[in-house]
Amino acid sequence: MSGQAGRASRLDRAIRWGTALLLGGALCFAGWLLAERLSQPHTLTGAGLIEERRDLGGPFRLTDQQGRERTQADFAGRVVLLYFGYSFCPDLCPLALQTMAEARDRLAEPGRVQPLFVTLDPGRDTPERLAGYMAAFGPDFVGLTGARREIDRLTRRFGVVYRLRTEVDPAFYPVDHSSRLYVMDGNWNAVAVLADKATVEQVADALRRALAEAARG
Repeated sequence: MSGQAGRASRLDRAIRWGTALLLGGALCFAGWLLAERLSQPHTLTGAGLIEERRDLGGPFRLTDQQGRERTQADFAGRVVLLYFGYSFCPDLCPLALQTMAEARDRLAEPGRVQPLFVTLDPGRDTPERLAGYMAAFGPDFVGLTGARREIDRLTRRFGVVYRLRTEVDPAFYPVDHSSRLYVMDGNWNAVAVLADKATVEQVADALRRALAEAARG
């Protein structure tokens, strides 16, 4: 399978995951736009960088798609590319995760970057479900779920805005959420925050800068 065909297949699988069980994608998108306005994001620069940040992050204790407990210490010494979303998301999340996968693939040493996904919907995003969802993007993707209070603690530390739209449908509800890519250094500090509309190359460049900074110590 060619690289282009493989990327298309990976994105197609992820989109089917999101759309097979969730109705009302348009509501999700409209709600996201509202959440974006409420979060008052910083002005986007030409490089896709919202701003360099050193004050985001913090400890966490969550569960990965294999059922193992994970903390920030598990990623010490590695650059992490982080995204908050949910597996039933029909558009923003699979596109952002696809961008993460492609940006990592452009690096000389992709293994030095850990792609990480934290669900905003732990009620539906069980480890079993995340296992299938993460596999659509690559074997190295780690998906995290856990107690709502722990996820809320982490979202506050990253300035993530989200809301479960259970009034739409108690079972097949959308989640309004802000959409950012966070580049974390080996000490679990954010070194860059990028808009989800950043291109693959812009994300790859941010990762290269983080890796170069890590190499300098």
